[in-house]
Amino acid sequence: MTEIKYMRPKDVARKYAIGLSTFWKWVGNGKLPKHHAKLSKKCTVWNAEEIDKAFEDIHDNPNPENDVLNFSRAEQSEDRKSSEIS
Repeated sequence: MTEIKYMRPKDVARKYAIGLSTFWKWVGNGKLPKHHAKLSKKCTVWNAEEIDKAFEDIHDNPNPENDVLNFSRAEQSEDRKSSEIS
């Protein structure tokens, strides 16, 4: 029988180099699984294998719409900067 490992939100954020707010946003929109257990009022844990699998899925199936959206915003910002210089 294998031992189940659990992670807290700050551990997930640290391991995958994302912000804690991003972690909670992704849990809320379904990119990451819902919590495994609530150990106390302020202690929530996730199954480490489920988190790892979710990040593999995110890596293997990126959402190109977000990339286009982010690119468009960056492009608009550059356009504003160049128009301010002129």
